[in-house]
Amino acid sequence: MAEPDYRLTNPSGLAVDDLSVNAAMNPGDAVTDDGDGESWFPVWDPFHSELSANAFARRLERITGLDYRVLRVGPAEYRVAVAYASEEQRQANVAAIEQATGLSITGGSR
Repeated sequence: MAEPDYRLTNPSGLAVDDLSVNAAMNPGDAVTDDGDGESWFPVWDPFHSELSANAFARRLERITGLDYRVLRVGPAEYRVAVAYASEEQRQANVAAIEQATGLSITGGSR
């Protein structure tokens, strides 16, 4: 099966998120943003392009209706993370992503 194309045709409206995290972070490690108190669960390994990471996050938002953020984990390394307020919500969000996309997420329900 061919890889899905997550590129947007008009990326100029994508917002850049500058939340930085530890570069040694593993997929599935939670991050808390001190600004709003929400936790963010990385759901995809690093992208080397911020534009690609933002496009993937936008695509996931359209598919699942969940809130995503792009986390900068190092120079030219970005991860897409989903917001959650509790462990139960994190598990439900990850299960929704897996169900909607067919992806298997580290620390997920599979």
